[in-house]
Amino acid sequence: MTNPLDPKTAVRCLSLIPQFIDLREGHVLAQGLLLGGAPARSGPDRGGVGLAIVLAAGATAAFLSRSPPWLRAQRYLMGTVLGGLAVSLAAGTSRPGAA
Repeated sequence: MTNPLDPKTAVRCLSLIPQFIDLREGHVLAQGLLLGGAPARSGPDRGGVGLAIVLAAGATAAFLSRSPPWLRAQRYLMGTVLGGLAVSLAAGTSRPGAA
């Protein structure tokens, strides 16, 4: 759902696709949908890879949410990471050569 909601995608579709629609060739909406769906069919998500990742992540999150020790460990781990990031930002330290 992120691609259809991306403003750059909408601008690209609205500016490029109408140039390739031929009124003599038939149904304009069908041509627009076919041409608009071409990037989705040729991108890295073809074959449902993105859907598989989402489903696996959801199943993993559901499994881990039923484990109180995991939830406790996750809370402390993320608290430590975010606290360390806050201290680093407050101290104003950065890596040498970082922009």
